[in-house]
Amino acid sequence: LGALLVAAAAATALWATPALDARTETAAAEALQLRRQALARQQPQATPAAVQAGAALAFREAFAPPASRAARVAALLALAEGHGLTLRRAEFRHQAEPALGLARYRITLPAEGGYAALRDFIAASLAADPALALDALRLARAEGGGLRAELRFTLWTRLDTLAVPAAPAAVAATAGARP
Repeated sequence: LGALLVAAAAATALWATPALDARTETAAAEALQLRRQALARQQPQATPAAVQAGAALAFREAFAPPASRAARVAALLALAEGHGLTLRRAEFRHQAEPALGLARYRITLPAEGGYAALRDFIAASLAADPALALDALRLARAEGGGLRAELRFTLWTRLDTLAVPAAPAAVAATAGARP
């Protein structure tokens, strides 16, 4: 009788175990899926407006603070002189762009020098500062075989809401002066 019971138990184990294992795996997968759904419901969902506001803040924060403007302009002027360009005067104009949260600082540089020096200066200045853009370039022959150029750059910074002038201000400076 004992041997018969052992044989019956072994046959039941061989027949029922795979079915029970399959049910156990299915139940575990369902439990994992329900746990993930519950966690997703607990986490606050970002609204499109919140996503857009976060992207706008990240975009704005990618730009340098307004306090760095003077050092960046000084580096640009030093780079021009380092490439052998002669600067007579520079004009600077600050303009707020509140919709973007940025400030635009326009720099007009009348310069004289050789073509290669001018080309190298432009390439080096744009590579040195990712927030600097060359807006316009005007070339004319200068006496002595060189070039006379007018370069118009825009330097972008974050908007300093405390120090934004009411209207755009234009300032002229000599090459030795710092903005």
